[in-house]
Parts: sequence; structure tokens; C-alpha cells
Amino acid sequence: MFAGAGICTTLAGCLSDSDDETNGTEPEATDGTGETTGGDTNQQSDEIPNNYRQWLTSQANIFTYVEGPSLEIEEWEQDQAEIFDVSLTNTTGRINLRWDQGQPTNIYLGDFDRQDATQHAENAVESNNDLHQEPFRYDDFTIIYDEINDRHKAIGDEAFLRGNRRGIEHVIDTYNGSEQRIEEIESDYRLLFEEFDWSGDLIGIGPELVEGPLTVRGQTRTNDVVDDINGPELFGCFVFDEQDNATEENVEEILSEDTPRNIRIDGRMVTFYTPT
Repeated sequence: MFAGAGICTTLAGCLSDSDDETNGTEPEATDGTGETTGGDTNQQSDEIPNNYRQWLTSQANIFTYVEGPSLEIEEWEQDQAEIFDVSLTNTTGRINLRWDQGQPTNIYLGDFDRQDATQHAENAVESNNDLHQEPFRYDDFTIIYDEINDRHKAIGDEAFLRGNRRGIEHVIDTYNGSEQRIEEIESDYRLLFEEFDWSGDLIGIGPELVEGPLTVRGQTRTNDVVDDINGPELFGCFVFDEQDNATEENVEEILSEDTPRNIRIDGRMVTFYTPT
């Protein structure tokens, strides 16, 4: 059996926002100054569109992305943004990045006013400074520490972030181009982003967990219901290192306990359905 079989074969856990789960490699520590170490600040890649893909670091081993049309904001999520007095109801998408250690990093994409949000946070700290520490600047973002929830939160004009400081600063560096994005490490992820027919919810396994003959693996939810027991199916995607390895037999062996159906092979890319 190929190594890595059974990693994230169902949506349970991968789409959860629980802070107790750890599923990746924690990013390296930054110096805390916000200074970039490679590339220019805010210099976007000519090949990567300026959307959720700009935030996907190569160091997170499990990432999820939910687009706005299927994004539901829960009350506890909105409460986390209260310190900045911003609303998450009009966000265009949410990214969840998971590391091997520490809290996951949640990113809410949208149109915010960092200056106004920072002023609100400073006023809140001044009037009740036992709940939050003084906010500080990191690149084009304002970060504040929530002592009650033991979380760092950050606001920029493009996103609201929540997690630990190391993860947040690493993700900001990734967005600004001073840390490598996942498709800069492995260009086959562009097949997942551009060719894979995902419908609002995308789960991807990062390079460190993709083993055997695969270079990429991902999946999305579907509206197709297998039966009353299994519920909706998953639509999966494998990208193999060589076209000769892109076979039904290899797909079945990698999935191990799941039984794929409607396997379609297109060069090195293979798509299929499995029950949840």
C-alpha cells in the first residue's frame, strides 16, 4: 500500500474550525518586525491570481477554502471580530490552515478598513485593557492579543485573521510574497485550483503529507446523495507524478478503505467520487 493512504478521506475534521485539532507543520518563527526577508512587500506573483491562492502557504499541510456563496458565519466567529468592530457577514471567503502544532489560522477575506478597525481596538483596550493587549503593526496589518481566548487577531484592508501569532505572521508574509506559496513549491496545485471542478468547498493536502506517486490530493463536497446512510458524496482529485501511475488500481490502493466510483483519468490528473 502506498504511504499516506487514508489521510483526510472524509470531510469530518478537515472542515472543522476547532482550535484543538492539529494537522500540519507549524510555520517557522518570524522576527516579529514585519520586515520581509525575500521579495518585495505586496508584490503579487504574475502567475497567481490575487484571490485565496495568494494566502495558501506551502507550510500548512491541510487547507480548506469556502467561497462566499456557501459561507455561513456563526455567532462565535463574529464575536471574535468584535474587538475591531468589523462584520464578517459580507466576507467573500474563508480559509482554514492547519499546522502540526498550535492553533489553526482562520482567514476571512473581504473589504475592511484597517485604520478604522485599529482605532476601535485601541479605544477598546484603553477602556478595558485587561481583556486585550495593546495592538501592534505587522506589515500592512494590525495584530492584537486576546488574553481571554488566548488568540491573536489581525486586521488588514483585505482580511481578518485569527490564530496564534506565528501562524498569522507567516500567512501575512505568504500573502505579501516573502514566503513561498503552495503552488510555487509544487506547480501541480494549479491543476487542483484551475482544472478541478470543485463547488464552493475545497480541501487540499499540503506537500508534506502528499506521499507515494502523488504530487497533489484534494476533494470537495457534492450535492449528490448516495443513500440515507452515507449522505452526500465527496468529489476527489489526485495528481500523479507520472502519467503511467495514473491508474484505477493505484487510486483504489491509495484510498484503501473507501471505494471510488466514476474514476476519470486525464493525463496525470484523476477524479473520482467516494462516500463521505
